[in-house]
Amino acid sequence: MDEKVVEASYLAYAQPLFLYALSLTKDEQKAEQLVSDAYYKLLCQAQAPAQIKFWLLRVVKTSFIDHYRRQKYRQTINLAQQQATFTPSFEVAILQKERNRRLYFAILSLKYPYNELILLFYFADCSTAELAQYFQLSINQVRVYLHRARKQLREVLADEN
Repeated sequence: MDEKVVEASYLAYAQPLFLYALSLTKDEQKAEQLVSDAYYKLLCQAQAPAQIKFWLLRVVKTSFIDHYRRQKYRQTINLAQQQATFTPSFEVAILQKERNRRLYFAILSLKYPYNELILLFYFADCSTAELAQYFQLSINQVRVYLHRARKQLREVLADEN
């Protein structure tokens, strides 16, 4: 693979990819590891994938799922307790304003696939066509899910006030 293609994709997609990985792992080091693994796998490819951004997002998600499954067999994880003890460190630096931090945690409180759709659509700048391909849905289904996600997000934010 051409290193210039990898470098250009890194400059274009590293930050949104890191934020996506961070939303999955809730840990800065694990998120960095997922992103670096994705770019390593990209370097190992003979040819560049047709849609590099989509391919990288898929690699990060499958790597996260694989790691979670491996951990599941090694020890039991109480996700409710883990989420309750989560203290934001890097997010506070990124989302300095209180309003943005509230919004971020409100998005994370949404159920799957709504939280992932919102994160990918707004923070990773994925189009509805890319999301449809990623989730294996039609474009209209993605639009409906985004509408429902926004509606649920409004309700969550209204409940906080």
